[in-house]
Amino acid sequence: MVDNLQTYILNEPVAVLARFEAGRAIPVRFRLGRRTLTVGRITRQWMHCEDGSRQFYYALFADDRRFWQLAFETRDLRWTAQRCR
Repeated sequence: MVDNLQTYILNEPVAVLARFEAGRAIPVRFRLGRRTLTVGRITRQWMHCEDGSRQFYYALFADDRRFWQLAFETRDLRWTAQRCR
């Protein structure tokens, strides 16, 4: 089966409402431009360390039925929407 879905590389800042459980941030909703999206299901989480900073990544489905990848940067406490499909 061939994946015909277009992937968009965004790297856009987003405002995120997150809850904290066991020392981890879990995104609940995020705002990109004028749109507010609710996280439906997180499919994967991972972390990357570089230069004393940590980046936490979340692969998820939102209520717009798209796949999103969000990232949280601990150095400046900034969230970005990395990509969308």
